[in-house]
Amino acid sequence: MQNHAVAFFSAAVGRALFQAALTIIFLLMGRGIDGVLEAGVIAAITQGAFLGFLQIKDTGLSFCKSIAKQSLIYSLPIMASGLMAFTLNGLDRWVLAEVATLEDVAQFGVAAKFALAVVLLLQPFGMWWMPKRFDVLYGENGHQEATRFTSYGLVGAMVIAIGVAFAAPIAIDVLLPESYQFAAKLTAVLVAAALFKEMAELVNLGTYAGKTSYAQLVISAVSAVLAFLTLWWWGAEFGVFGVLAALLFAQSVRFLLFYFVGQRIFKLPYAAVPLCTLAAICFVWLYVSTMDMATVTRVVLVIVAPLSVCIVGQRLGLLPAFSTDLLRRRTA
Repeated sequence: MQNHAVAFFSAAVGRALFQAALTIIFLLMGRGIDGVLEAGVIAAITQGAFLGFLQIKDTGLSFCKSIAKQSLIYSLPIMASGLMAFTLNGLDRWVLAEVATLEDVAQFGVAAKFALAVVLLLQPFGMWWMPKRFDVLYGENGHQEATRFTSYGLVGAMVIAIGVAFAAPIAIDVLLPESYQFAAKLTAVLVAAALFKEMAELVNLGTYAGKTSYAQLVISAVSAVLAFLTLWWWGAEFGVFGVLAALLFAQSVRFLLFYFVGQRIFKLPYAAVPLCTLAAICFVWLYVSTMDMATVTRVVLVIVAPLSVCIVGQRLGLLPAFSTDLLRRRTA
């Protein structure tokens, strides 16, 4: 929030490198899976201590009863929401272990790792936008500016999802044995679920804009219950495909709840029709990515499909127009 880019980079990348080094050391010491978990805990504590030191150095350390009460009222529902997120980010593996074969669990795990690329590739935008969005929202022309940048993120998420959906089967074919080809069939649905998850994180601004975050808690509770029920019900009925359907259903409901509830609490001028039009095109491309096609065709679509969404998004006014005059001035 204070543009301390070096400190942010050091905390984020330093933790990753430290955890990787500890993991290697503990594995060489024969600690096995315990060592992997211990490395993660130690790295997290070290990162927390580093960030705490920077915070205390910057602001000092004091306690104010009124501010503490206000902070708890706002933050406790968010913490509870984070705990409930387990039903959408972990329970699926437990259900699969009960209702499907070990091979299905392995195929699902591979597909989930590739779908995770949607989250990782969008993370740079999220790391920049999430701390800034309240400053923008409450700044000059804040409603329009916050909506504009959120729309950029939504379009970016769609573009990334389409690219991953077409690229993942190629990577699975090249990097993994033939026995894992079934994972390519699962990737598109998991990519769609990841897309809904990321879009929900972008449109939840309205639910944070009030004095409390209880709307977050209610939405997370509803999503958690839906995920729990559908994962066990559909998983037991349809196996791995039931689990996929349950994840996609729960994440899509969560996204819709965040959008509509957020609009009731703090209305923002989203261009709903253009966004829905672009989303429809996006999901058509995701469906196309599940079809059998030649590798060359898929490679071409890795470029063409995301590019088509960018062009349509620009035509619909969701992305800024490309200025040739600006390009000429920069290259002059």
